[in-house]
Amino acid sequence: MSGRTAVVDASAIVALVFDEPEAESIARRVTGRRLAAPELLSAELANAAAVKVRRGALDATEAADALADADALAIDLYRIPPRAALVAALETGLTAYDAAYWLVARALSAELVTLDRALGRVAKAWPAGRLRNGN
Repeated sequence: MSGRTAVVDASAIVALVFDEPEAESIARRVTGRRLAAPELLSAELANAAAVKVRRGALDATEAADALADADALAIDLYRIPPRAALVAALETGLTAYDAAYWLVARALSAELVTLDRALGRVAKAWPAGRLRNGN
């Protein structure tokens, strides 16, 4: 696996930019590395911010500031074709959203940084190689 690149999912970035309890451990894993994710990360981060505002955990300004912090991380975003996400989701049992992160990590031969247990298990079980149907 590449020591230079880490694929980060929404759970990891949410923890980091909203200063959740896991923020320090995520920061250690990503500091000094090029970060990558599928394009859907942006929408997932915006949704997490909206949920935090609706629940009263943050006001809109604090949420916007956290999203600006996420933008400052300069995460390289990759497009995942819907068919590839579908095939990976069916093969792994993940949601298509989570499968997209897994596909980016596999394509880049990079560590997948996540707080999602199911996604983490799949990343460990299938770190490289091809899916059974050849994708």
